[in-house]
Amino acid sequence: MAAFVLLCLVISTLKQAGAAPGPSLAGHHSGSNTTFKEAATGQPRTDAATDQQHAAEREQQFLSWLSQEGASFESIRLGRSAAGLRGVFAAANLSKGDLLVAVPHHVILKLPYSSNDDFCEQGEALMLALLQRDPAHVAHLDVLPTLEESRMSPDTFHLPRSYWKLLQSEVAESFILNQRAALLQYWRRHQQRLQPLGASLELLRYTLWLTASRTFNYNETHFSLVPLVDMTNHVNGCPTVHSDKPCPNNPSETCFIIRAGAAIAAGNEVCNGYGYLRNDEAFLHYGFNLDEQQAAELLFVVDRHDASMEALAGVGYRAETRPPHFFRTRAALQAEQQRLQRRLQELQRGDAKAGSWPRALQDSSGVILQQLLQWRRLRQQAITNELARLHDALLELHTGGNDRSTASAAAQVQQRTARDEL
Repeated sequence: MAAFVLLCLVISTLKQAGAAPGPSLAGHHSGSNTTFKEAATGQPRTDAATDQQHAAEREQQFLSWLSQEGASFESIRLGRSAAGLRGVFAAANLSKGDLLVAVPHHVILKLPYSSNDDFCEQGEALMLALLQRDPAHVAHLDVLPTLEESRMSPDTFHLPRSYWKLLQSEVAESFILNQRAALLQYWRRHQQRLQPLGASLELLRYTLWLTASRTFNYNETHFSLVPLVDMTNHVNGCPTVHSDKPCPNNPSETCFIIRAGAAIAAGNEVCNGYGYLRNDEAFLHYGFNLDEQQAAELLFVVDRHDASMEALAGVGYRAETRPPHFFRTRAALQAEQQRLQRRLQELQRGDAKAGSWPRALQDSSGVILQQLLQWRRLRQQAITNELARLHDALLELHTGGNDRSTASAAAQVQQRTARDEL
């Protein structure tokens, strides 16, 4: 299958596997810096306090516009998490089934769904909408995560080259290299047409970063940026429910609707989900680490016995909500245990250099480096957790007294894992 050969095919496969709007710094974002127009045209920056004031004004203008267009969102509000990240929060105690957001279809920004799976066309469409300040969507475009924020993301498009060795994964490095090569190939093919319009390779990289995490796939007809909904952040197993139904404020029009799939206490964040991500998927595709518990819950893709660039694209994994059990005999379990022990030791030896790794020129603040070091720590914890599960499965075999199939033992370990989660 050629899905891993080209960037655009890889990300298209991700979308078909269930990606929906949510994270990144394009989802896990502050939303408080220079607008796209200012950054793209080189307009001078103002101070941080003024930036924050302007961002707040843009958010208020956006909400006013959305309300005037017939959207319903009385039960939620925009806010900042403890880490300073923008998100959507419950304005009151909400029950399962309560309406969170209803957005009329006419305000949704639709991007092309290419029959040849060329996802780069979507990045181009969004880039041109931003450059031309599409009047039908300008209020929404002005509150998207900024070009400056994209430069602080550790995703595939923006991770500094000097940091790649810290990944300690040939699969991850090859994946990044293939995506970047395909992006460059697309730009060279279309540069002459796009550059006179104000486009650049950096702007295309930025809009691909946005579309990777902020768009919904509408039955393979188009991808859509849904105002307000695209400000929700990803959580594995998020219980929110999406549907297309008549708008509460205008039943003659269809709305994209999100309802609470479980009770949400006032002040708690309203989440979104686009597949059950492993942490290296979240990091490389969208530019963020999952929270501590979720990040270490499943073995990273790059550490699985079947790791590949195609696997890192998300093919076949998004439905797995707990660790799968591949190994059916004592010998197979022991071999996997030894493989992961060697991998863990390699990473631990690499920590000595990682701790004093020099900052990249484009990461003068060290923000990306710190996220990558956290990624390494979470990766090691995920391996440690997997080793514990393998140990339990071997122990079950030992108490069984023979070399029978481990299917029963694995099932018991899986049941205990589920009880622990509850």
